[in-house]
This record gives sequence, structure tokens and C-alpha cells, in this order.
Amino acid sequence: MSSNEEKKKSDYLTTVQQGCPLYGQRPDMFRLMRWNLCFAAMYRLPLERYFPACLRLLAITLDWTYELCLYSTMLHIDILFMYTLYLNKDKDDLELIVSCMIQTVIYTWAIVIKVFFKRVKPKRVEELMRYLNEECQTRSAPGFTYVTMKESADLANKCSAVFLIWCYAGVICWLFVPIFNQDRSLPLACWYPIDYKVPVVYEIVYFLQTVGQLQVASAFGCSSAFYLQVSVLFSGQFDVLNCSLKNILATTYLILRKPESELILLREKQNIANYELNQYYNAKEHNSDFDCIAHLVDVKTPKPKKFYEAFKIAFSPCVTQHLYILNGLKMLEELYSFLWFLKTIQVTMLICLVAFACVKRSPWYLHSSEIKQDVLFFILNAQRPFRLTGGKMYNLNVEKFRSMDLRQPQ
Repeated sequence: MSSNEEKKKSDYLTTVQQGCPLYGQRPDMFRLMRWNLCFAAMYRLPLERYFPACLRLLAITLDWTYELCLYSTMLHIDILFMYTLYLNKDKDDLELIVSCMIQTVIYTWAIVIKVFFKRVKPKRVEELMRYLNEECQTRSAPGFTYVTMKESADLANKCSAVFLIWCYAGVICWLFVPIFNQDRSLPLACWYPIDYKVPVVYEIVYFLQTVGQLQVASAFGCSSAFYLQVSVLFSGQFDVLNCSLKNILATTYLILRKPESELILLREKQNIANYELNQYYNAKEHNSDFDCIAHLVDVKTPKPKKFYEAFKIAFSPCVTQHLYILNGLKMLEELYSFLWFLKTIQVTMLICLVAFACVKRSPWYLHSSEIKQDVLFFILNAQRPFRLTGGKMYNLNVEKFRSMDLRQPQ
């Protein structure tokens, strides 16, 4: 057997019993994301996998070198924007000042993201990927119907890929502007201590700005795409759990080794009772092969004597999976809670800068006395919160949700 065939075979955890597959495929759901994180220096380069043990130190050195090169590239652009802002702070070039402040905030935030992922929380990032790759339930419990993680994994990878492509595309558009203008300008307008338009120097500066812009796109894209991908995958776990609970009686019957006639009767009643639209987030429900259902239960499990004992055996994995999901969401919250706090500050600063530029460009103050009442009316309305109501009878908010008793029908 070739190495490619061995690798392909190892990607499956499928075992076959009397022609019936018991488990589904368990691939690496973060392959694309991991390579993008490596490109952004937010995840260690997998050099140790290709280097012999005696060259492990070289692999670590190359990883540090790559990371420091990217840091220095972004940091020198960030410092240049700060110095450009300092040189023009007394001038009346509002557009340049606001642009420099925005770029300073963006580059500073991108550096913070990189350091946070690579040096502050690297174990948490690795743990989340391992947690979902190795411990997630790829298939719902044995029953008349089943769902898998395939649709959720495909959606997660597709959404993250599209998001990253648009992040890179937005940056690449800026990089082509100087080429189209043919004026030896730069994508980022900032002060340089040398004449960057001379040959060779211009190409080097242009290359460094290209690297910096691509790293900004990768930092912003990977931090958000990783959150998106993990969230979609855990939503898929809820789909698997939902289907397992839906088939809990069928699983119990299978554990009790009920005859086929009773299984058929239960399936008919379940098909009538469990009809519901949009009961899954993304998974597609499939009907199980009735001849294979009996083989989906571990034959080594002793047959219980009572229904309640069998029900506990069937219900226990559902409880375990629910705890698994809650623990995973807690890990995700621990990784992103402080990061989103900083993100809120960063976005607020950008909005304030853009709003300041818009207001500053408009000479509204020349007629402030005439529009005073309208401005005050606008300020008062801006302080009024938006309220979403249910039939104009009560407000839909967090407090209302917390006060609801979900155990009783409303």
C-alpha cells in the first residue's frame, strides 16, 4: 500500500459490521484555517514535522525569524504613520491626519491580534482545534434517522474561505492603485526618511507595504474567520445532539434488542410525532437502513433487564455531548472575551475618527444659531434606545428572555 493510500485510509474511522458502516469520516476540519494562521504568524509553522529531530532547534529558529520579520515590517509602518501624524498635526490637511490615525489604529490592532494568538493564547487555539477534530460527535446516535457533521464542516470551511478571500481581495485592490496610476506612488501614504521613488528603493518599500497590508488582512480575517468556523462547528454539534435526542426511544429499543415488529411500530409513530420544519441548523437528516440499525449498537453491551436501565444507557451519551458543547463554548468565550473587548474599543475609535472627519468637513458651525433647535432635537432622539417589541405588547430584550420560564408554554 502506498503512502497516499495509507493517508487516505487513516482519514476514516469507519468500521464495517456485516456490510453496515458504523461511523463517518473524521478529517482535519481546520486545515485551511491552520495554513492561514501560519501565513499570518498567528500559529507556529509546522516545520518540525518535516525536519529531523536533530534539526528541531533550526525549525524553532526559522519560526521565530519569520514571526519577527513580519512584526518588524508591520511595526515600522505603524511607526511611520505615527511620525507622519506628528509632522502634520499643525497643518490643515484633515484628510491626511485622519487617514494616518486610522492606519495607526489598524496596524496596532493587527499586531495585538498576532501577539495574542501566537504568544498569549497559543495553547487555547490549539486545544480548540484538537477538541473539535478529535472529540466531536461525527454522527448522531443509532436510530431511525441520523445526521452527520459533514454539512456543518463544509459550511464552516466555505464561510471561512469566502471571508478570507474577501479580506485579501480588499487589500489587493489597494495594492494595484499605484500600478494603474503609474506615478511611483505607494499604497500607503506616509512619511519616509529617504526618497522612496528612486529605483530599487521604491521596489523594496512597495514590497514591504505589500507584506504589511497582506498581514493586516490575514490578522483581521483569521481572527474573525476562526471564531466563525468554531461557532458553525459547535452549531453542527447541536444538530447531532438534537437528532440523538429525537431518536432516544429508538436507541433504547435497540439496546433492549426489541423485535423488528416493535421497531417498525415505533418508527411509524415517530414519523408522525416528530415532523417539524427547520429543526436543524444546517445538518441534513437521513433515514437509516432498517437492516443496519441493529448493527449500530455495540453488541458487547449487556442487554438490560428493564426499560429505564436501557434508557439511561441511551441518554448518557447525550448528556456527555451536551457537556462537551458547553465546555467547548466556554473555551471559545475564554479565548475571545478579552479580544472582543479590545475590538470594541478599536471599532469605536475608527467610527469616531470617521465621524469627526465628516463633521469637520461640513461648515455647519457658520449657521449654528439658526439650526440650534434641530441639532438639539437630533441629540435627544439619538439618546432614545431602539426597542424591539412582540406585537407591541412587551419588549423583546435580554431581561425578558431571562424572565421566561422555558419549562412551561407561554
